[in-house]
Amino acid sequence: MTVDIDLADVLEHLNEGFQLIGPDFRYLFVNNVAATQGQRSRDELLGRTMMECYPGIEQTEMFALLSGLLADGGAHSMENEFAFPDGSRRWFELRMARVPQGVLILSIDISERKSLEAQVRRMHRMDAVGQLAGGVAHDFNNLLTVVQSYACFIRDDLEPSHPSRDDAEQIMQAARRGGDLTHRLLAFARQLPSTESGRVEVGAALSDLELMLRRTIGEHVALTFVVPTGLGSAAIAPSELDQIVVNLVVNARDAMEGEGSIVLELDALQIDEAWVTDRNVSIMPGEYLVLSVSDDGQGMSREVLDQLFEPFFTTKREGEGTGLGLSTCWGLVGRAGGTITVYSEPGKGTTFRVYLPRATEAHQVPAIRETTATAGRGERILVVEDEAAVREIVARALRAAGYRAIEASSAAEALTIAEELGGELDLLLTDVVMPQMSGLELADQLRGRFPALRVVLVSGFTPRSLEHRGVDPREFPMLVKPFTPGALLRGVRGVLDAPR
Repeated sequence: MTVDIDLADVLEHLNEGFQLIGPDFRYLFVNNVAATQGQRSRDELLGRTMMECYPGIEQTEMFALLSGLLADGGAHSMENEFAFPDGSRRWFELRMARVPQGVLILSIDISERKSLEAQVRRMHRMDAVGQLAGGVAHDFNNLLTVVQSYACFIRDDLEPSHPSRDDAEQIMQAARRGGDLTHRLLAFARQLPSTESGRVEVGAALSDLELMLRRTIGEHVALTFVVPTGLGSAAIAPSELDQIVVNLVVNARDAMEGEGSIVLELDALQIDEAWVTDRNVSIMPGEYLVLSVSDDGQGMSREVLDQLFEPFFTTKREGEGTGLGLSTCWGLVGRAGGTITVYSEPGKGTTFRVYLPRATEAHQVPAIRETTATAGRGERILVVEDEAAVREIVARALRAAGYRAIEASSAAEALTIAEELGGELDLLLTDVVMPQMSGLELADQLRGRFPALRVVLVSGFTPRSLEHRGVDPREFPMLVKPFTPGALLRGVRGVLDAPR
């Protein structure tokens, strides 16, 4: 039995592109899918050579393989990124085979898959760099705490007129600048502990920033606010939101060549599972506030976009930027449970969109109570720190101020001491990150045995893994490294004097 088949009609119903290329590289047949993939009409392609339709194609790997098939026969498959004359790019999976008339090419558009793979690779790379940055910054914070504290001891032992007093001040200022850098690294790593309330009314915060932003960007750039009232609060600390907005606006200003415009918009969005899946973003469904910062600057290439949020990557000239601004924004937004997306094309400007979860009543972070008092009254303070140098300066500062400091180098040793002293401890001052048992776990155990015990956590960062175990670092006030003896004493006194 024979079946009358219109082969051309069958090929038109394929979901894949289908081409027949002659020995002289001329298009002999092209179905509609292949023409659409090539951004040309069938009339533009048929009867013309590949070189005529796509100048420069003869320099590509794909063309070399095609030539080899025409000369030697056989079959081949490959993934090929095709650059179109308008500057756009698409990825295709090509399956090629030699036939008597030339070469058949079956083409499948895999651009979305390649984009998802690139996003996954970037996320893995960012996580790896973030873990490295967090570990380095944690150790660096310990060193800066030691440097800053001993410089403070030296300064306080000198008369105000002593020439070396200024030297000590310079050491302290340098340590503070180092501390700012480590905090930015930790923010990128999403490991920076916040000592502020984890919620802010975004519309009001943006209004408060408007004058400062206008002064920052200068008169040659127009700044437009589209910020409706009544959209509610976001689950992020106020200073962190300010840092994100300023970084994005300054970044937009720097993208201008001469005059330009920046538009800052705020909106609310209900995100569902389908939205997350379609955009392949790593956030949970729920209610979000969306902050958009758009500019009409020079835009960015795909290569720049792929590295945009990596720490120390910058397109600015040497000395004009650290490359930590956008990576810091990425870390702060990620730690708040949100994400950042960016759309940009060369010569067509850029839009950043920051998705921040709406705040609930649970988004509150206790802060160490502000006080100017530092003197102790003989209170017993258990100092738990595995870094000996840090432990020694903390104990020294506390004893000099009139406290009774009891030192422990591990959580296990601290538990033994606490059992021996019973309820005679007034305050637990513990580092968060320690071997075997974290400071959070130690605080949780001791508070379970001695409910009246005051607690201060000390750290440069709080690993997210501890939150996943159900221990909330927001339950306790936190002293952030690096700190000075004065900050330590004011924090301790504030916690001891606070109402229970």
